[in-house]
Amino acid sequence: MAYAHLHLGREALSTDRHSKQRYFGPSPADPREHGTTLAQRLSGFRQRAATQDIGGFDDRKLLKIRLCADVKSAPKFDSIPGVEIVSQEDESIVLTFATQEGLGEFESRLTKLARIGVAKRKDLLYAIEDFDHWTPQDRTGAALRDQELPTIESFVLDVELWPQEQQNKRQIMLRSFLDWSRDHGIERMDDIRQPSLVMVRVRCNRTGAEQLLRHRDVRTVDLPPRVGVAVELLHTDIHQFPQIAPPADDAPVIAVLDSGLTRGHPLLGAAVGDAQGYLAPHRSPDDSAPHWHGTFVGGLALYGDVHACVQQR
Repeated sequence: MAYAHLHLGREALSTDRHSKQRYFGPSPADPREHGTTLAQRLSGFRQRAATQDIGGFDDRKLLKIRLCADVKSAPKFDSIPGVEIVSQEDESIVLTFATQEGLGEFESRLTKLARIGVAKRKDLLYAIEDFDHWTPQDRTGAALRDQELPTIESFVLDVELWPQEQQNKRQIMLRSFLDWSRDHGIERMDDIRQPSLVMVRVRCNRTGAEQLLRHRDVRTVDLPPRVGVAVELLHTDIHQFPQIAPPADDAPVIAVLDSGLTRGHPLLGAAVGDAQGYLAPHRSPDDSAPHWHGTFVGGLALYGDVHACVQQR
């Protein structure tokens, strides 16, 4: 029997629509100074976005809003006309697409706050610490940050685009990005098109990679995953390893959601506290294909770098 994959939708921002309290944190000591400072930083963002960002399937700017440290919930910036929330990257960063109208409304409210100390929905302005654009450093994935760009003439990169819930916007964004890539000598190798994930695997040179890191519609650029082990390691005699002792009683517990777990594996069994099958009645965790996958993921959870552990016996 085939089972459908879980649908991983875009996570909804946490906003309390029923709360009468609009403030997200303490008010600034001097609202006028707060408005003046933010207005200057918004002006700086507009200049940087105009000169440093490239591409985009429409004319909106990607505005990175850094929240004040004491803000505990995501402000509803999309209540401002012309502003659409794209993503909340962590507790302090909210990304929005903003039209010229939206940026103008921000600017108008900040100017009023700076002049008289009050403005429409001033709680939204109080929650902001800074404005910026999504920089090449922000777009650099973990592996690329660690290993840097390859030095060879051309290489492969995985490019994640910003999620678009509406199918027509996803299609327009992806088509625009692929056209732009082709015009800049960047070769499309493959892509994934899902409501919560749009990725393109490309082949490019260093110049193309640097342009990708400045493209407005790009969320991250990273090196492709490196998977697999050397063939000779697959033939390692399992009896060469010492007997594995059970973890300590106070060791942290890791839940692995997978199937195909060999619970009696000599290198894994001592650490398996419990295993249950949920796909169908009377199905055990090791019944489902592929039979090795849960064992593989369980090994990663227990040992981390399995390759290095095998090499070190």
